[in-house]
Amino acid sequence: MSHGSSEVLDLLDLVDSQATPRPRVFFMSATPMVDSASEVADMLGLLGPLPAGEALGGIADEEPGEIADEEPGEIADEEPGEVADEEPGEVADEEPGEVAGEGPGEVADEEPGEVADEALGDALARVPDNRERLLGAHGFVRLIDAMPRLTEGGGLGPEAAIVQAARVSTGAGTKTVQADEALLRYLYRHDHHTPFEMVVLKFGVRAPIFTARQWMRHRAGSFNEQSARYGKVPADFYVPEPEELRAQSRANRQGTDEPLPSEDAEKIRREMIWGDEYATEVYEGNLDKGLTRELARIVLPVALYTTFYWTVNLRNLFHFLELRLAPEAQANIRAYAAAILDILRGYCPLAVRAFEDYTLNAVRLTAIETRALRALVTDLRDAAAHYQAPTEAEAGMSARERAEWARKRSLLGLP
Repeated sequence: MSHGSSEVLDLLDLVDSQATPRPRVFFMSATPMVDSASEVADMLGLLGPLPAGEALGGIADEEPGEIADEEPGEIADEEPGEVADEEPGEVADEEPGEVAGEGPGEVADEEPGEVADEALGDALARVPDNRERLLGAHGFVRLIDAMPRLTEGGGLGPEAAIVQAARVSTGAGTKTVQADEALLRYLYRHDHHTPFEMVVLKFGVRAPIFTARQWMRHRAGSFNEQSARYGKVPADFYVPEPEELRAQSRANRQGTDEPLPSEDAEKIRREMIWGDEYATEVYEGNLDKGLTRELARIVLPVALYTTFYWTVNLRNLFHFLELRLAPEAQANIRAYAAAILDILRGYCPLAVRAFEDYTLNAVRLTAIETRALRALVTDLRDAAAHYQAPTEAEAGMSARERAEWARKRSLLGLP
C-alpha cells in the first residue's frame, strides 16, 4: 500500500500531535564557566587578581569558557540558565521539584534539600583555612571541589564513601566510627584500593611548565590547562634560589649532587633571569608585530608558569604522592606534593593517616633484601624464648596488625 506525499505528511502531523511530550534533561557542570582571568582568580580564592590578559581554562580551539560559538553559560539559542522553553528549574510540564505524579515541591515525602531526614553538611567547610597553599613567587595549589561534598554529621565524613563501597556486597553500610576506621585501614593495608576511588578531588594549580609536564605524566587524572593560543601570558617565571643550583649526579641521570660553588650559582641565576627577560622581549615584540599567538609563544621557556585544573580520585592521588614525595623526585614538584598532602589532612584525615602509615613511611623489602636480613639476625634467634609482646612499638597496633607483624617477623627469621 502506498501513500502520496501529502498523505504521509498528514499522518506524521497526527502522530506528532498525539505523542506524549518527554522531558529533556541537561547535565550541567557544577563549576560555573568563566571567561576571564579575574573570574578564575576569584574562584580559586587568590589573594589578588592575576595579571591582566591571562587566559585560563582554554583547550582545543575554543576560547576559555566557550562551547563552540555559544556564549559562556548558553546552550544553543537559549538564554543562560534556561533549558528549551521551560522556566529555570522546570522539567517539561512538571512543577519545580516534582518527580512523576508527586505534588509540587515533594520528592518521595522529603523536603527539598533533605535526604531521608539526615542532616547533611559541607565536607569542605571543615577545612576553610586549609584549602590553599602558595608556593614561591607565583605558584599555588588549591582544593576547588571534592566528592562526596555532602556528608552526614557524626560519622567519618567524606571517608564514609570508602567503607560504604567496601560493604556494598553485604549491604551493611557504615557502622561505628571506630569500626569504619578499622575497615578503612585494613583495606589500605591489604591493597584493596578500589573503594578509595569513591573519593574524587579537583585542584587548581599554578606551576612552572617543567613541573606541570612531570605532573601530567600521571595519566590517571583529568587535566584542563591554560593555553597561550588564546591570550597573552604574563611574564611569570620560576627562578631557583642559589642554594637550589646543584651539580648533576654522576650515578643518577635524573638526580642531583652537591650544591654548586656560590659564585657559579649566582652567575647561573643571573643568566637564567636574563634568558627569561630576553624570551619575554622577543615574545611580546612578535605579538606587537602581528604574529599569531600560537607561534609567538614558542620562544617561551619551560620556566614559565602555567595554570591548570586537575581532577583525580583518592587512590590515584595517593600513588602520585608516593612517587612525588620520594627523595628522588625533583624538589619543585615535591613542594607541590607536600602542599597537597597537607590540604588532604583536613578533608580525609583517616585515609591520609593510613597512607602515611602503610606507604609513605613504610619500608618494602624485596626477596633478596629479606634473605640478607635473615642472615643478619641469625645470632638473635637464641633470644626468641625471651621475646615478650607487645613491645612499646606494638602498643599502637590492633590485634590483627600484631598478628600480621608476627607473621612478618617469622618470615624474616626475627624473634
